[in-house]
Amino acid sequence: VRSGVKSEIYDLPTQHFYQNQVVAPFIKENVLPFKNFPLFSLPFIPFTFLPLRVSYTIFAFFNLSLLVLFVFVSAKTFNNIRKFRLWFIAPFVFLPNILAMIVGQLSIMLVFFYLLIYKFIKDKKVFLAGVISGFLLVKPQYVVAVPFFFLLVKNRLDYLKGFLIVVLVLIISTLIISGPDSLLKYPSFLLLTENESFAGHTQRMFTLSSTLYYNLPMKLISYKGTLYLNALLYFIVYCIFIKKYRRVNIDHAFVSAVIFSLLFAVHVLEHDLAILLIPVFLLINAKRLALASLLFILPLIVLLISPALGSMLAFSMAFSLLLKKPERKI
Repeated sequence: VRSGVKSEIYDLPTQHFYQNQVVAPFIKENVLPFKNFPLFSLPFIPFTFLPLRVSYTIFAFFNLSLLVLFVFVSAKTFNNIRKFRLWFIAPFVFLPNILAMIVGQLSIMLVFFYLLIYKFIKDKKVFLAGVISGFLLVKPQYVVAVPFFFLLVKNRLDYLKGFLIVVLVLIISTLIISGPDSLLKYPSFLLLTENESFAGHTQRMFTLSSTLYYNLPMKLISYKGTLYLNALLYFIVYCIFIKKYRRVNIDHAFVSAVIFSLLFAVHVLEHDLAILLIPVFLLINAKRLALASLLFILPLIVLLISPALGSMLAFSMAFSLLLKKPERKI
């Protein structure tokens, strides 16, 4: 974008060339696909004028600042959590947050977005919840969370307005920055790069699609086939969620929604599990300490034992919460 070849933003050889320009004097042998909307690249343009290590350090401090802000907002959002000693240390020792800091990922920003969505739903600021839900498209795979959150709000039209405004801004900005061809290429580009060659470390993914692909006997279906199966399972789970969510505490429904959004997001690595911090805090706030503790160590299970085991535990937990019947609070 900075160099003026904006129309080639979703061209893999072009991405590879400019990635090597950024990381010079180091050399990247493989391209790391840029899958975001062009608008999300603009805040990072200033980093391209700085040495790589300086950019990395600045972004690390940005992530650390977000965690501090996360603690302050959490203290005002979760009324009971302050009763637990040293709760505020949890975000700084949570394994996915540490990994996100080390590898310079956007996961901590997504945690903050999920927190704001919950806060705005709780405060009945539904339009703002919709707007922040639109920002989840900073990583497009998390759009799978939006239909769940849509169900949890009372004024769904306002929520939808907020979300669609952001989507419209992203579409218009893509047309302005990169042109209509880039917008048309975008869906096929996502499908092209979501495979074993480009996804990277697919065996480590905390997703149902990865669990199915690597654990079905004799690779019964292709990786792309597991994506279609993932979509079918998403539809089935969503239908079950529609039937069950009204019967449970909305906090439990939100926890289930967050976990499902990770399981069905297709591309989720260990650092992306930082988003589980929201369910952890919600469960601590509800004094469900056993479940909160299990979720807190779940990334360790994923990293050290098995992503498939972690996925199945999370899936079971999400469903168990939908079977509980406390009164709704919001």
